[in-house]
Amino acid sequence: ERRNSGKHAIFLVCQNNNFDVESANGFIWAPTHIDKGEGEVASHAEMDLVKKGDIIFHHFANHIYAISVAKSDCTLQAAVAGHPDAGKVGRYVELSYHILSTPADTSGLKAEKALYGSMKYGPFTKDGNNKQGFYLSELHDQLATIFIDAAIVANPTDSTLVTLKSHI
Repeated sequence: ERRNSGKHAIFLVCQNNNFDVESANGFIWAPTHIDKGEGEVASHAEMDLVKKGDIIFHHFANHIYAISVAKSDCTLQAAVAGHPDAGKVGRYVELSYHILSTPADTSGLKAEKALYGSMKYGPFTKDGNNKQGFYLSELHDQLATIFIDAAIVANPTDSTLVTLKSHI
Protein backbone atom coordinates (compact mmCIF):
# COMPACT_ATOMS: atom_id res chain seq x y z
CA GLU A 1 0.00 0.00 0.00
CA ARG A 2 2.81 2.45 0.82
CA ARG A 3 4.47 1.89 -2.56
CA ASN A 4 1.15 2.46 -4.32
CA SER A 5 0.88 5.84 -2.57
CA GLY A 6 4.39 6.80 -3.68
CA LYS A 7 6.00 6.20 -0.27
CA HIS A 8 8.88 3.92 0.57
CA ALA A 9 8.19 0.72 2.49
CA ILE A 10 9.23 0.33 6.13
CA PHE A 11 10.77 -2.86 7.50
CA LEU A 12 11.88 -4.30 10.83
CA VAL A 13 15.00 -6.45 10.91
CA CYS A 14 16.19 -8.55 13.85
CA GLN A 15 19.93 -9.02 13.34
CA ASN A 16 20.85 -9.97 16.89
CA ASN A 17 24.33 -11.59 16.61
CA ASN A 18 24.96 -10.17 13.13
CA PHE A 19 24.25 -6.53 13.99
CA ASP A 20 27.87 -5.58 14.68
CA VAL A 21 29.34 -6.92 11.43
CA GLU A 22 26.40 -5.85 9.26
CA SER A 23 26.16 -2.34 10.69
CA ALA A 24 29.95 -1.84 10.52
CA ASN A 25 29.88 -2.79 6.82
CA GLY A 26 26.57 -1.09 5.92
CA PHE A 27 24.28 -3.94 4.87
CA ILE A 28 21.76 -6.59 5.85
CA TRP A 29 22.12 -10.13 4.53
CA ALA A 30 20.02 -13.30 4.62
CA PRO A 31 20.48 -16.72 3.05
CA THR A 32 18.39 -17.76 0.08
CA HIS A 33 17.67 -21.16 1.68
CA ILE A 34 17.89 -22.62 5.15
CA ASP A 35 20.94 -24.76 5.94
CA LYS A 36 19.18 -28.08 5.45
CA GLY A 37 18.13 -27.06 1.92
CA GLU A 38 14.46 -27.53 2.79
CA GLY A 39 13.38 -24.28 1.17
CA GLU A 40 13.13 -20.63 2.01
CA VAL A 41 12.40 -18.98 5.31
CA ALA A 42 9.59 -16.44 4.79
CA SER A 43 11.34 -13.72 6.78
CA HIS A 44 14.44 -14.17 4.60
CA ALA A 45 12.39 -14.04 1.40
CA GLU A 46 11.02 -10.66 2.55
CA MET A 47 14.48 -9.27 1.70
CA ASP A 48 13.46 -9.42 -1.98
CA LEU A 49 10.88 -6.69 -1.26
CA VAL A 50 13.43 -4.12 -0.05
CA LYS A 51 13.97 -1.30 -2.53
CA LYS A 52 16.27 1.71 -2.58
CA GLY A 53 14.95 4.39 -0.20
CA ASP A 54 13.07 2.01 2.10
CA ILE A 55 13.43 2.52 5.86
CA ILE A 56 14.63 -0.30 8.11
CA PHE A 57 14.34 -0.43 11.90
CA HIS A 58 17.03 -2.60 13.54
CA HIS A 59 15.38 -4.27 16.54
CA PHE A 60 16.46 -7.05 18.86
CA ALA A 61 16.45 -7.75 22.59
CA ASN A 62 13.44 -5.38 22.85
CA HIS A 63 15.44 -2.35 21.70
CA ILE A 64 15.82 -0.35 18.50
CA TYR A 65 19.56 0.04 17.92
CA ALA A 66 19.54 1.77 14.53
CA ILE A 67 17.35 3.03 11.73
CA SER A 68 18.67 2.84 8.21
CA VAL A 69 17.75 3.70 4.65
CA ALA A 70 18.29 1.26 1.79
CA LYS A 71 20.95 2.49 -0.65
CA SER A 72 20.08 -0.28 -3.10
CA ASP A 73 17.42 -2.79 -4.02
CA CYS A 74 17.96 -6.34 -2.76
CA THR A 75 20.51 -8.28 -4.81
CA LEU A 76 22.35 -11.59 -4.51
CA GLN A 77 25.82 -11.17 -3.07
CA ALA A 78 28.27 -13.07 -0.89
CA ALA A 79 28.44 -12.21 2.79
CA VAL A 80 31.63 -10.33 3.73
CA ALA A 81 34.55 -11.60 5.80
CA GLY A 82 33.69 -11.58 9.49
CA HIS A 83 30.04 -12.50 8.84
CA PRO A 84 29.06 -16.00 10.08
CA ASP A 85 28.11 -16.87 6.47
CA ALA A 86 31.16 -15.22 4.85
CA GLY A 87 31.53 -16.20 1.21
CA LYS A 88 28.03 -17.66 1.00
CA VAL A 89 25.78 -16.01 -1.60
CA GLY A 90 22.51 -14.68 -0.24
CA ARG A 91 20.14 -11.73 -0.26
CA TYR A 92 21.98 -8.45 0.30
CA VAL A 93 20.86 -4.85 0.76
CA GLU A 94 23.31 -1.98 1.14
CA LEU A 95 22.20 0.46 3.85
CA SER A 96 23.01 3.84 5.29
CA TYR A 97 22.89 3.10 9.02
CA HIS A 98 21.97 5.65 11.66
CA ILE A 99 23.09 4.08 14.97
CA LEU A 100 21.18 5.39 17.97
CA SER A 101 23.31 6.83 20.78
CA THR A 102 20.79 5.39 23.23
CA PRO A 103 18.92 2.28 22.04
CA ALA A 104 15.16 2.77 22.33
CA ASP A 105 13.51 0.32 24.74
CA THR A 106 10.40 -1.32 23.26
CA SER A 107 9.75 -3.81 26.07
CA GLY A 108 6.79 -1.74 27.32
CA LEU A 109 5.12 -1.78 23.89
CA LYS A 110 3.83 -5.39 23.92
CA ALA A 111 0.22 -4.41 23.28
CA GLU A 112 1.25 -2.29 20.27
CA LYS A 113 3.54 -5.04 18.96
CA ALA A 114 0.71 -7.58 19.27
CA LEU A 115 -1.83 -5.27 17.62
CA TYR A 116 0.30 -4.10 14.68
CA GLY A 117 2.98 -6.78 14.31
CA SER A 118 1.53 -10.23 14.94
CA MET A 119 0.25 -11.02 11.44
CA LYS A 120 1.34 -14.28 9.78
CA TYR A 121 4.72 -12.97 8.61
CA GLY A 122 4.99 -10.25 11.24
CA PRO A 123 7.89 -10.00 13.69
CA PHE A 124 5.88 -10.41 16.90
CA THR A 125 3.62 -13.00 18.53
CA LYS A 126 0.02 -12.37 19.56
CA ASP A 127 1.42 -11.70 23.06
CA GLY A 128 3.73 -8.98 21.72
CA ASN A 129 6.92 -11.02 22.12
CA ASN A 130 9.62 -11.35 19.47
CA LYS A 131 9.14 -14.35 17.16
CA GLN A 132 11.97 -16.87 17.35
CA GLY A 133 14.02 -17.14 14.17
CA PHE A 134 12.42 -14.06 12.62
CA TYR A 135 14.64 -11.86 10.42
CA LEU A 136 12.80 -9.26 8.33
CA SER A 137 9.21 -8.10 7.82
CA GLU A 138 7.37 -5.06 6.57
CA LEU A 139 6.40 -2.88 9.50
CA HIS A 140 2.91 -1.44 9.94
CA ASP A 141 2.90 2.37 9.64
CA GLN A 142 1.38 2.80 13.10
CA LEU A 143 4.04 0.63 14.75
CA ALA A 144 6.77 2.44 12.79
CA THR A 145 5.46 5.73 14.17
CA ILE A 146 5.41 4.33 17.71
CA PHE A 147 8.98 3.03 17.29
CA ILE A 148 10.36 6.27 15.83
CA ASP A 149 8.71 8.19 18.67
CA ALA A 150 10.40 5.85 21.18
CA ALA A 151 13.74 6.46 19.44
CA ILE A 152 13.20 10.23 19.62
CA VAL A 153 12.34 10.06 23.33
CA ALA A 154 15.53 8.05 23.96
CA ASN A 155 17.59 10.44 21.76
CA PRO A 156 15.91 13.87 22.08
CA THR A 157 18.74 15.86 20.46
CA ASP A 158 19.08 13.57 17.41
CA SER A 159 17.79 15.67 14.49
CA THR A 160 18.22 12.79 12.02
CA LEU A 161 15.38 10.96 13.76
CA VAL A 162 13.02 13.89 13.16
CA THR A 163 13.96 13.81 9.46
CA LEU A 164 13.38 10.03 9.31
CA LYS A 165 10.00 10.47 11.04
CA SER A 166 8.88 12.77 8.22
CA HIS A 167 9.24 9.80 5.83
CA ILE A 168 7.03 7.51 7.87
